Amino acid sequence: MFTELLLGQVTISGESQNFTIPPISDPDGDGYVVEASFFLRESLPSYIKFDGTTFMMDATIPNVGLYLITVRIKDSNRHPITSWYIFSWYIEEAPPLSDQTENGTDDDDPNNDLDTEEEEAEDSEEQR
Repeated sequence: MFTELLLGQVTISGESQNFTIPPISDPDGDGYVVEASFFLRESLPSYIKFDGTTFMMDATIPNVGLYLITVRIKDSNRHPITSWYIFSWYIEEAPPLSDQTENGTDDDDPNNDLDTEEEEAEDSEEQR
């Protein structure tokens, strides 16, 4: 069983992410096998990989939304005990790209040319 909570994950669409599962306790020390799949399916899709300890989400995930992942820990002995865990992995839509420049202003915004009252007062004092 896990020694810590298996928490849900959130990834932005178009970004890769790795997620390591919590440590596993094996009180009898006989070993175990860890497997992962989509909830109620046989295997994970090609854009999610699992190496036994780390999930790797590929940036090419086709759809945003909620994915339920099943993790199975099975004891390696004659009378195996199996523990099942389900966690959610939410793929969030990437924020839209903006036309902001490096200083954080939008060059297409006509309001950027307007001085604040404070700036106008400073300009007026300088001209006197």
